[in-house]
Amino acid sequence: MASSSPASLGLGFLVFLVVAFGLYKFFFAPDPSTHGVVYINQKLGVSGRVTGYNKARGFKIFLDNSTTPYNFDAFASEEFTPDYGLGYYLEQGDSVTKLPNSSVLTLQKNGKTSQWHLVPATPAP
Repeated sequence: MASSSPASLGLGFLVFLVVAFGLYKFFFAPDPSTHGVVYINQKLGVSGRVTGYNKARGFKIFLDNSTTPYNFDAFASEEFTPDYGLGYYLEQGDSVTKLPNSSVLTLQKNGKTSQWHLVPATPAP
């Protein structure tokens, strides 16, 4: 009966740990498309002009030439887009204003003002 040396046992254990870590990172890694995104909620206040956006990955909005991406998807308006959040509707040149601890956001778009309301998150079943 062959016995394994402590070095080969240690190497085998190390390989196991590396493979397990790799699988964990592959299946449970945080979504890189949301890294650094500021999600506007009731607590946060924000004010600025939209200077850029990326609608391909979660409607990231950039205000006042900042490199910080914002997400406004928690706000909706039945008047304009009943099926989508504010992030879908925002375009370059629009202005947004929301006071801290408010559930209402004001949008200035093409000379018109509209109110957008925070949509409460639905709890998971």
